[in-house]
Amino acid sequence: MHSARHHAYYVQLAALSDGLKANQTAEQLAKNHGLPTHIARRDQVYRVRFGPFYDRGQAQQAMRTAKQHQLPGAFIVTEALVNTDSTVTSAKTDNQ
Repeated sequence: MHSARHHAYYVQLAALSDGLKANQTAEQLAKNHGLPTHIARRDQVYRVRFGPFYDRGQAQQAMRTAKQHQLPGAFIVTEALVNTDSTVTSAKTDNQ
């Protein structure tokens, strides 16, 4: 059996340079919307996201929720996860 390729979907809500503010933002969004939040850090940028979702429809619903609540810049990020000794991720964005 070959390793299955899995995708995780996130809805990016904000990109901040302050880690503490990113944590506070994620906590507030999770509390307000009842959705899981995730912070992805790359270099000195903290990306606050809803997710992970393993169904694209759920991610699209979360994006609609975000846009209805004054987060018009929300967009979906797809990460392809390869199951190997180390996790390899690639991200693409989709704001459709």
